[in-house]
Amino acid sequence: MEAFDFRQPQPRHGWLRILAALAVASLAGLLPAQDDTAAADASKKFDLSPMAVAYVLDGEPVSVGAYQEVIRFVPPGPLRRYGAAMADLNTYEPAIVADSIRDFVQTKAIAAKARAEGMELDASSLELLARDEDNQAYYAWLEKNKVLDTYKATEDEIAAFYEENKDERFKIQEEIRMRHIYISTYDQYEVKEGDTLESIAEAIAGDAASAGDILDAVTKQPRADKVEGKNGEMIDPQPLQVGELLMVPMSDEMAKAKGVTEKIENAYKALEEQGAGAFEEVARRFSESDDPAKLLIVRPSLDKKPMLKQVRTEFEKLEDGEFSAPFRTRHGYQIILRVSHTPEGYRPLESVRASIESELQQQARQKVYDEKIAELWAADKSVEIDEEVLSKAFDESQAKEVIFQIEDVKYLGENFRRDFLQRLDEDADLATRRDALKKLPLIQQHLTQQDIEASGIKESETYLARIKAIEDILLTRQYENKIRQDFKYEPTEEELEEEFAKSLDSYSNTRHGNVWQISLKVDPEGKYADDEDMLTELRDAAYDRLNEITKDISSVEQFEEAALIYSQDEYAEKAGKVGSVNVYTDDRAYAPILQRPEPNGLVGPMPVGDYVRSYWVSDVTQKYENVTLDDVRERVTANLIGQKREMAVEKFRESIRDSYKLEIPFENAG
Repeated sequence: MEAFDFRQPQPRHGWLRILAALAVASLAGLLPAQDDTAAADASKKFDLSPMAVAYVLDGEPVSVGAYQEVIRFVPPGPLRRYGAAMADLNTYEPAIVADSIRDFVQTKAIAAKARAEGMELDASSLELLARDEDNQAYYAWLEKNKVLDTYKATEDEIAAFYEENKDERFKIQEEIRMRHIYISTYDQYEVKEGDTLESIAEAIAGDAASAGDILDAVTKQPRADKVEGKNGEMIDPQPLQVGELLMVPMSDEMAKAKGVTEKIENAYKALEEQGAGAFEEVARRFSESDDPAKLLIVRPSLDKKPMLKQVRTEFEKLEDGEFSAPFRTRHGYQIILRVSHTPEGYRPLESVRASIESELQQQARQKVYDEKIAELWAADKSVEIDEEVLSKAFDESQAKEVIFQIEDVKYLGENFRRDFLQRLDEDADLATRRDALKKLPLIQQHLTQQDIEASGIKESETYLARIKAIEDILLTRQYENKIRQDFKYEPTEEELEEEFAKSLDSYSNTRHGNVWQISLKVDPEGKYADDEDMLTELRDAAYDRLNEITKDISSVEQFEEAALIYSQDEYAEKAGKVGSVNVYTDDRAYAPILQRPEPNGLVGPMPVGDYVRSYWVSDVTQKYENVTLDDVRERVTANLIGQKREMAVEKFRESIRDSYKLEIPFENAG
């Protein structure tokens, strides 16, 4: 069984939720997404040592160290999008850190007002707080045991990792991208008495050697191929049957007589007149392929069917953006457009350095974690193991026997067999088997929970300050929601008319566009419908993954390719193509996408219901329809009430900000 990765969710029972919370924590740069952000902002660092002043509130200075200690796993809003761990505030732009301080101080002040008015956390908030208390205790345990300490890999370690893994991890496969115009040179033929493949080929194409190019008219597979027998042996196919339909290659003379040659020549003439930029349009007019405009992506080392030698030869004659003259393969006439060629090679070390450093840091942290677990396991006396069952656990007779039990969770012989049959020798002695148990998440959770209780982590000032910060967030959310709920406002006819006239463009907008989408499910198995915290963590993880998937996409063809591989919604089989949508499409998620100032191209990732989505948008056009207030009265009313309600909340926040004096010394740092 592999070592337990404390970053990954292992949802089995209550305590596992604590470990699961680290799935997307980006712990101190632990994950590549965090490293990429840090690298992007590296040129904007500013010096904030732990003893420097982060902010001054009503004349009282608060140090960077004290502020960062509290928010490390409870980042305020402006920092939340960067991950769940603030390892070094110097990593982020001064303006972002300053905004986070303003958010933090405002939240504390609103929470203080809520408490002063007697507000207490409601049931749902208390449930969230209880979960966060467990999470924060586990984070604090990781800190205490130096699991989260920064490890700086040496140049030799980085170079060695690169060399050891470059074939598996960093190799670039050769990739050929092209488009083609294809005109078939096959004709249907009905088998007659006495026909053989060779006689048909010689009669039709003038060459008996082309018998291998004759196809079965139904399967479109070569008729001469051997077929697989019942026992896997390759045997000759059934003899030709009178009346059987075949697809046979035409002779050049027949192709000319049937107008095939003229068709490919006309396509070539159109390309010469209109240029390579019109290749897709010309392909749609002339090509007989199933998808004339499709970008063909060939990876010779991975594709099962080899690229035709003639096509490869013609491709190599061209530069990117050039098209070939017509040429004939065994399938028909073709004209190809060379789009791009990526030769086989390796990603340069510098381009993968950040991910290597991150992985080496993870390995170092995993080593510290494993050593601590081993230490706790060696000293543990709380888990009673039935050694007789454990010693025979690989026997089927022990399948339902209990090896140990923690709370209401029983670990049976069949569980041990499942977890360790491929990892331990069946003759492994009792000590080896017992030692293997420390790899189980259930054991690791039990050990860490015990150590947390024994170490007094939950009484530490840092832990209590973090829990207080979470309470502040929950109370602030409650208080502001109460303002919204208590807000009473009924717009007058005059106000509705004014809002309608002011925003007539948006109400009359019938913007259209073609949309493709890639959707990743936030909770694929539907296990966490009632767990808001876990859903937030999973949503962040999906966001990071989708960002990684789409970051290098620059064309709709690349987007379609990614959609076929990764997308998890009903449009996946259509290469992500949703089709033409407008701002009033039932799925309102498309409205803000189409209304962006520059909507065409890649948009996202962004959360949409149960998914995180990225979009590709093209051909956006603006149209207007004549609408009256009565046509959209409900929308206008809802929009106006929503605006006024949020204005009331913002006015309340302003009054809170006016109640204290906040200074941020570094705010204007460059």
